[in-house]
Amino acid sequence: MSLPKFSKSKPGSYENLINLMFVYSVGAQVPVYYRIMPGDIKDVKSFSLCFKESGIKDATAIIDKGFYSKKNIRMLEDAGMKFIVPLKRSDKSIDYAPIMAGGISGMEGHFSFEGRNIWYYRRKAENRDESYTEEAYRDKYATFGTLSIITNSGKAPKDVYVDYKSHCNVETMINTFKNVLDIDRSYMQDEHALEGWMFSNYIALHWYYKIYQLLVRTDLISKYSPMDILDFLQETRKIKIDGEWYLKETIAKTAKVLKKLGLELS
Repeated sequence: MSLPKFSKSKPGSYENLINLMFVYSVGAQVPVYYRIMPGDIKDVKSFSLCFKESGIKDATAIIDKGFYSKKNIRMLEDAGMKFIVPLKRSDKSIDYAPIMAGGISGMEGHFSFEGRNIWYYRRKAENRDESYTEEAYRDKYATFGTLSIITNSGKAPKDVYVDYKSHCNVETMINTFKNVLDIDRSYMQDEHALEGWMFSNYIALHWYYKIYQLLVRTDLISKYSPMDILDFLQETRKIKIDGEWYLKETIAKTAKVLKKLGLELS
């Protein structure tokens, strides 16, 4: 196959890899698009084609610190894409003077997020010198507990922060894909089979999120995980006797939980 490429994996080893690009809908709380790409394509230049193919118009790329560079920012801007990128605390474009002044006098305003006050100030991004020395930061303590973001979204600070925090949903989806559904390895031997394998896994991922949303709506999410429900459903089967199908016996707890979810056994 042409898609697997010998490349460096996240744990640091070199293997034959493919890359998966997902678009995740924060509103619908599900992945709404995927694309299989060669394993040696790791930068943001693939974003533009993926958004064009998906047909999604209003999307924001939330990018890890490790992908930040002037080249990648320029690539996103040239593609006309909105983005949110956190900066390393040592980035020279960050002005810590308002924090070092002490108190909140240098801040522009604040907003509330999950019971905490988040203070902020804004400044227009300038050309950056990405080289730096440790000696340049005499008062480095001012950087502790801070988050600096570069964005072209045009949104208010609170909306930018909420968008950035939504990347936790994406991390959860990736964890579900790898560790819950256990589908981070493929043993397919041609690209048609690989595409079919991925499509089946995409459907499984959607079912997982459907169950999760059902648990949230019925206030059962604090008691059960989607995997608990899948375990219950694995016990629910029909058996054929003399040409007739019968519902196999199930324990009362399984029937009770499924009924609360609106999943009647029949």
